[in-house]
Amino acid sequence: MAATSDDDSTGLPATVLRHFGFALDPDKGIWRLPARMLWVDQVLAAAQASTLLTGLGHTVVADEETRTTALALAAQHAPPARSPGATLAQMSAPHTPVPPASAPLRR
Repeated sequence: MAATSDDDSTGLPATVLRHFGFALDPDKGIWRLPARMLWVDQVLAAAQASTLLTGLGHTVVADEETRTTALALAAQHAPPARSPGATLAQMSAPHTPVPPASAPLRR
């Protein structure tokens, strides 16, 4: 799950969350990843979104597992440059391989 500091569903944070597979639950006002998505893919999507948003200057609070994964991703790749007029595709983090199969799978 994710939340933003405002209700803007069209701004940059919302666009980044959608890019990584989150969908807004209008009843609760939070962003959720699909329930059918594997746990490792959920953590990776949350970490990639966190890494990108942090690189763009947003404050991100994440659980320990997501934070650790995001730090590992950031160490592998330089944060995206802030450039006026850049599109999300130009700013998004490169695809990162899924963690090894030894990682626990949750639903």
